[in-house]
Amino acid sequence: MSLELVPRGTPLFDAIPQETVRAWILERNSLPFRNVPGITEDGWVAYHLDDIRCAHEKDGALTYFDPAMPCLIMARQLAWDTEVLGIPSISLDHFLFPSGTETDAAVARLNEVCRQWRDDGLRLLIHKTSPANHAVIATMAPAGFDLLCNHIDYLSDGEKAAALYTPLDGFEFGPARADEVEDVARLSQNNFAPMDRFNIDPVVPRDRVPVVYYEWGRNACRGFADLVWVGRYEGRVIGLTFWSHRPRLKQIAGVACEMIQLAAVDSRYRGKGVFRRLLASVLMHLNASGTRWGTIPTNVTNYPMQRSIQAVGCVIHDSVFTFRKDLQR
Repeated sequence: MSLELVPRGTPLFDAIPQETVRAWILERNSLPFRNVPGITEDGWVAYHLDDIRCAHEKDGALTYFDPAMPCLIMARQLAWDTEVLGIPSISLDHFLFPSGTETDAAVARLNEVCRQWRDDGLRLLIHKTSPANHAVIATMAPAGFDLLCNHIDYLSDGEKAAALYTPLDGFEFGPARADEVEDVARLSQNNFAPMDRFNIDPVVPRDRVPVVYYEWGRNACRGFADLVWVGRYEGRVIGLTFWSHRPRLKQIAGVACEMIQLAAVDSRYRGKGVFRRLLASVLMHLNASGTRWGTIPTNVTNYPMQRSIQAVGCVIHDSVFTFRKDLQR
């Protein structure tokens, strides 16, 4: 084996030919944002080159390159997951190699880093990839990964949402206030989707799952989300959505596209059209601020949420598999 760890202080494209990575990106039409209206191939490739370069420079990043195969593996240690779950966790963010590479060779490289991470005391390894990424998917089972869940990725259109929006008596929608942090955190804690990955991963203790969502809600209000948009009934928070901006996508590719992180509605208010209005209202707000498009992932089995998403004009444009591996098993 000849996987080499690229030091974070070494510029990525000094260690790895940029044109090699560019070629891999072009082979992977399954990478995010490829189907967002208005994005060009050159802009999309430039965005992902920049995203990969920036990923290498982040705290906790681990970058490996095998010039002989060739192969690029990029991972990051998940400090927040490790702290909240009590399980040393890591994410495999990129696994890139040329088309035509023998599956056994790719599996061998993946097993090599997995052994190293296991020896370093890490336990839970997560990897997310498009179902269209056949070469990487073929390595998952032989390398000991389990398929955890599948998410459908919807593309929202703020203009369509505005045309379909209707008010709901007694409910109001808008940005969360500074005095609503605890309300948002508790709603996140008590109304997470039962099919979400934390809740179905056998290595995650069941009593830690509400803690994950409570901390997620609290942190979202403290800057980890770029926008926290809530629904209120009689002044009380009964629905929420967390959003991430993608400023580099706009700067590099010329297309603005938000991404939803999490959504929930108090179980006592489900089935009343609350989430549909909540979603339409935030899409209208984003559109008025200059961002027409957004991406909304939801578990493939979350049919009520999918119906609400479709009701405000969103269309399927991608999907994502989540794989996991217990490194200590």
